[in-house]
Amino acid sequence: QLATFCQKFTQSFLATHSV
Repeated sequence: QLATFCQKFTQSFLATHSV
């Protein structure tokens, strides 16, 4: 599902850009 992908992508993005 697109919603799941969006959530996973957002979590990954936040985790990667976490300072």
